[in-house]
Amino acid sequence: MLGLIAVISSNNQTVSAVKYGRGKQIVVPKDLRGKWYSYDVGRDSNKHVIEFTKYTFSGSLGNNMLIYARNGYPSYHYYAYLKDLTKKQIAENRAIEKASKHWVAGYYSRIYKKRYFCVGYWYIAREHFPSFRRVNRHINGKKVGVLVYFNGYNWVIYYPTKALAKQYKRTSVPNYKGLSFK
Repeated sequence: MLGLIAVISSNNQTVSAVKYGRGKQIVVPKDLRGKWYSYDVGRDSNKHVIEFTKYTFSGSLGNNMLIYARNGYPSYHYYAYLKDLTKKQIAENRAIEKASKHWVAGYYSRIYKKRYFCVGYWYIAREHFPSFRRVNRHINGKKVGVLVYFNGYNWVIYYPTKALAKQYKRTSVPNYKGLSFK
């Protein structure tokens, strides 16, 4: 009896994944993996950390979010006010939110003629999606890989160490244009 329960549970997981548009798991490019630090994000000037592993993203969209290809969009009911939805639509939205709470969509996009790795919310249609690209910069006489972040409105540079992030936060760099990343 116990084996039968495990099979049913496993099949429900697969059915949910297909139903909500989840495709194959995306492998994060090796040059993006690891922890990255920045003091440029937001107005608070606090340290911000993002992390990529082989299959996950931790950052603004949540922690340890599994990255999948999205095969279409789930039938999420968008609304201005919750009262505009029927009980059935609210229940359908909750089912999508529950099934996809640890998923983000992973894909590539061209931004200013450069290739970026993007992660996006699973079911929420937003125009500002986190996009990342690794570039090399000469810092203190050494070649250092930095992570360029763009979300449609803001550019931010993430560094491989906290010390570099603090040293090169925007407010402390007199000629920020010298660190061009387009």
